[in-house]
Amino acid sequence: MTALAYYRARSALSVEIRQTLATQAATLTEQIQATLFERINDLQGWRRLDLMEELKVGDVDKRLSRFLSDIKIAYAGVYRDILCTIDTQVVAASNAALIGQLVQEPPTWMNFELADGPVMLARPDPTSSAPQLIMRSELPD
Repeated sequence: MTALAYYRARSALSVEIRQTLATQAATLTEQIQATLFERINDLQGWRRLDLMEELKVGDVDKRLSRFLSDIKIAYAGVYRDILCTIDTQVVAASNAALIGQLVQEPPTWMNFELADGPVMLARPDPTSSAPQLIMRSELPD
């Protein structure tokens, strides 16, 4: 009787654990999708700002860096750094110390062609102590 009771309890717990894990995985996937959608919308929205016109004509001043810094502060921990580059050189950044540095763009992992233009994502490094998702987009002409 003890063996039968053990087997039935184990089977019931196994089913319950599988269902709980499946529910948690589905919830986590939905949260990741929603967060990624919000970040891509942010990126697409910033591309349309008049302030970004300065990048296209090469007339960048402190207003753009101040704007990027304000965004980083407002989103409190969502963004590590926000950069604007021309030919891999940082011309405006949320961290002023990065201006003038060259950045190496990581290989594109995913590419989304949206109505406002393409968005490229680089694969996060899961072995990093602080993995990050790098998003890139080009300004429209």
